[in-house]
Amino acid sequence: MASPFREQFATLIRRSSTLARAYMCDGDASAAVIWDGDSEITIRLSLRGEEIWLIAGSGTLLRFVAASDGEFDHEGIAHVIDQILHGAAVEFFGVAEAAEDDVFATGFEIGQSQAFAGGLNESQARFRARLAGPMASASLTILD
Repeated sequence: MASPFREQFATLIRRSSTLARAYMCDGDASAAVIWDGDSEITIRLSLRGEEIWLIAGSGTLLRFVAASDGEFDHEGIAHVIDQILHGAAVEFFGVAEAAEDDVFATGFEIGQSQAFAGGLNESQARFRARLAGPMASASLTILD
């Protein structure tokens, strides 16, 4: 018998496939990949017990924990997926006042309302970058 969490995870991936390319990983019902053919942004999802982990970009990790009734926030997860796939996620790197040259992902904001955010914010980080697909640079105008 499949767990209710696995069933919800599979339902989330099926629903995501109506808006983007979404597939369960072959041989692993607890892992999936979603990507947008236009933006080329990719999201990895993992079911870990009663949590869904969403991983995107260089260091964006969101953990969605099932409520006490055993249900995930399907609308909230779908909203986050949609925002990321449409380029409304920003990652922050480094620490603004740090003397070290080490720069690594330190925070993120998703959506204009910034309802989904974690880690350092823009004023605390050294750099920021919009999460974009690997071909995003092809549409940039580079000034000499």
